[in-house]
Amino acid sequence: MSTLKTHSSIKTSLHCPDSGSESGQVWIEAVRNMLTHTEISLPDDQIFYYCSDAECPTVYFTETDEFKFTTSDLKAKVYDKDPGKDVNICYCFSINRKQILDEIDTNGDSGKAQFIADRINTEGCKCEILNPSGRCCLGEVQSFIKEHNH
Repeated sequence: MSTLKTHSSIKTSLHCPDSGSESGQVWIEAVRNMLTHTEISLPDDQIFYYCSDAECPTVYFTETDEFKFTTSDLKAKVYDKDPGKDVNICYCFSINRKQILDEIDTNGDSGKAQFIADRINTEGCKCEILNPSGRCCLGEVQSFIKEHNH
């Protein structure tokens, strides 16, 4: 897999043109994976940024605004943008908020973070492609569990 473009002329983060939020660079493979419009041809050398601002509909954009995709352009709900319980928090292993909350309600705690860590160690993950943010979800899962534990 290619690496994120980081030489000095390319910014690793930009401000979203709609929200002004600082947005990090994301793999083009993640953008391609999430688009509902698979007929859109994205150049391999195109640099995309991910806006995590929950109030902003923009998810992916380019520095030149040649491409901009919103939540309505994506085939999956985005954890950072949609507070719904059915939204995946872990895209590699299809774990959503409801599954974690149900486990906490039943057991007083959730083992999903450990489950994910174990699966990463045995099978690996593809967060950089499957997670819309291009980031590993484990920290988000741990924070969500801590926030909702009884």
